[in-house]
Amino acid sequence: LQMALRWFVIHSMPRAEARVAALLAAEGQGWQVETYLPLLPAGSRQPTRRAPSPLFPGYLFLHCETDRLHLRELRRIPGFRSLLTVGDRLAVVEDETIAALRERVSALQAQGWSTENWFQRGEMLHVGSGPLAGLDAIFEGPLQPAERARVLVEFLGRTSRMTVPAASLERRSRPARRTRGHGRPIAPRP
Repeated sequence: LQMALRWFVIHSMPRAEARVAALLAAEGQGWQVETYLPLLPAGSRQPTRRAPSPLFPGYLFLHCETDRLHLRELRRIPGFRSLLTVGDRLAVVEDETIAALRERVSALQAQGWSTENWFQRGEMLHVGSGPLAGLDAIFEGPLQPAERARVLVEFLGRTSRMTVPAASLERRSRPARRTRGHGRPIAPRP
């Protein structure tokens, strides 16, 4: 009886993700394993860095049969820390999730991972979708991974710092001016 192939999450030592992936690819030939390590281009997280960096630092994905998952052999791989668990069970990632992640990473690579569309710090924005939809926000800056942004939102009389998907932010159209400054109203034109 052959088990189905499933995706698992490996937690690696810091900056050892690529080494673990390479060693699994080399040693895992008898296991029929595949690894996936989504990478950001060089310099996208740290401008001085010349090598690509992982999209999820400290994590990579392992595709193998559950009956062939030998934890004892995995622990021998330099840089391997553990398999991600949820409670007492191994965390399993659906094939569709990995496919969507690969598609998104490929799309971002095709765009050149550009950050030229980022808003300016202090710019007034509008949250167009998600749980904060309809609220106005002040842009504080981008976060890593690049799909997120930090904004200030006034809610229930308090200004709170929030993290939102960057795709949900829209430039706010400027309201028409109602005063000339110092509270002097603009007279309507006849």
